[in-house]
Amino acid sequence: LTCTVFFDNTNINQRIVEYGWAYDSKKYSHGRYMASVSTAKAKGIGLWSDPNLESPYCYRHKTAKACRNNKSFMP
Repeated sequence: LTCTVFFDNTNINQRIVEYGWAYDSKKYSHGRYMASVSTAKAKGIGLWSDPNLESPYCYRHKTAKACRNNKSFMP
């Protein structure tokens, strides 16, 4: 997520990540949504319900060392 969207004082970015429908790229958010990612992963919801999940980053960088160890890696 590259910008922050609010609606009625609700951080929509956080909600999207919390429900598992978006990745948190620490490169842009500085890890702001990592707790929400952890929640979604633990619940196995949204993107995290796919056992063969491959991040957009790993799709584009298949030979990256981080992606060889974890296909859902997102910098």
